[in-house]
Amino acid sequence: MKNRIYAVTIAICLWSSNVFSQIEIGVQCDDCSSTTNSARLQAANHDLITGDKVNVIDMKNGTVNSFSINRTINARNGAYIYLPVSTNTSADILLAFNETMVKFSEVNLALKGPEADIDITTLRNPCAGIGQFADSVWDLVACVPAVSKLTDRVETGEFTTLGSSLLGKLMNLGGVVNIPIITATRAFEFDTSDDGKLVFMLTYTVISNDAVSINAEFDYGASRDAEGNPLDASGLQVGTITGGGVYFTAQGSAGAKALQAFLDAAVRLGLVADVSNPISGQMSCVMSSDGQKLVCTLF
Repeated sequence: MKNRIYAVTIAICLWSSNVFSQIEIGVQCDDCSSTTNSARLQAANHDLITGDKVNVIDMKNGTVNSFSINRTINARNGAYIYLPVSTNTSADILLAFNETMVKFSEVNLALKGPEADIDITTLRNPCAGIGQFADSVWDLVACVPAVSKLTDRVETGEFTTLGSSLLGKLMNLGGVVNIPIITATRAFEFDTSDDGKLVFMLTYTVISNDAVSINAEFDYGASRDAEGNPLDASGLQVGTITGGGVYFTAQGSAGAKALQAFLDAAVRLGLVADVSNPISGQMSCVMSSDGQKLVCTLF
């Protein structure tokens, strides 16, 4: 009889531990207006109970917030009310998250090394003709085929090796936090052989450790030529470049090619360039008041 009672007691204890075991889920909410509301919504969607936990990660701002759920019943209508209470984040999640943030910094630093520089003269320039190559970062402006080829290279070419370890960290983070799809977007800057800077917004996506992707988007406004002029084609088109204008030190072969590439870009944008001397000296180009002409003068 004692043996029978002992067996029943063990069975009840095992059943209780399974029923009341804590559930812990994760959610990504970048630039959240309220991580508490995000946790509350996840608790309701997953029908969590008191003692369960929600971890909210913000890849954009580099933060992770954890909440313990307190579930009560609304006496008026019998509906559940979910109250997220801030709590400590578990050590394994903090480790995985911090390792991912560190890896972002490492990749960004690696891209500043000479091995990641883009030799602009190796980029095909279809807008200049069949078999032509680029001379300047300005050859990318208003030339969709050239930008498309460079974007493909960033997404699938030699630069992806720099991001492979980052994808590994994102995979690990998604598994630890229990998020089936995790994404992270960062601006990465590439130096070019003509002393320009090309900025891409790279979005890394991991889907349940089964698939990964890198999506690159060229940021014209953040990119610069050797003189520090932004490659913002939309600004040129609507005539927002006023006052000082765009400056070029068109001295020597490289300077002359950069200025000519800029003028060619203006033509592709449908602008008429009024140029006093396009091949030498220091030059300033200012948009006309009607937004239809670039007036370039030596100074």
